[in-house]
Amino acid sequence: MLLRETRPEDLDGVIGLEESEDTCDWLGDTGRSWHENALADPDQWHLVFVKAHPSRDDEDRDGEELVGFVVLAGLAKPGPVEMRRMVVSAVQRGKGYGRQLLGEVFKLIDDVPDRDRIWLDVSPDNERAVALYDSVGFEPCEAPEGAPRNNGVVYMDYEL
Repeated sequence: MLLRETRPEDLDGVIGLEESEDTCDWLGDTGRSWHENALADPDQWHLVFVKAHPSRDDEDRDGEELVGFVVLAGLAKPGPVEMRRMVVSAVQRGKGYGRQLLGEVFKLIDDVPDRDRIWLDVSPDNERAVALYDSVGFEPCEAPEGAPRNNGVVYMDYEL
């Protein structure tokens, strides 16, 4: 498994993951322009989580299978990092990839100076996501400074 920067040619696959019937209901803004803006914003990291097939060489993108993606924000200045979006392919859920993706995110952020926590918001009705975040150590918290005050969402954070 590999967590790498998203490339423009990855966006069709990323958007396809979002459009899955059991995913789109949990997301706010979506679509190509949302992702293109995230890719262009130096305050955000847009990363894909791919499974590399054994026959793949470093130049062979066809040897990768998109398992999920994550968008992180708040990287331009010291302080907490927001996990703005995380999606795992509907056909790959229940196999531990969400937990593995979060572990890679934690390692990545832990290597960034002046970062000690990651926060997110999630609908309490998204029981699968809430259970995953809880199981890896996220805890409910107050809305972080500057976070949108969305009624009905649960804010959670994880201390590195």
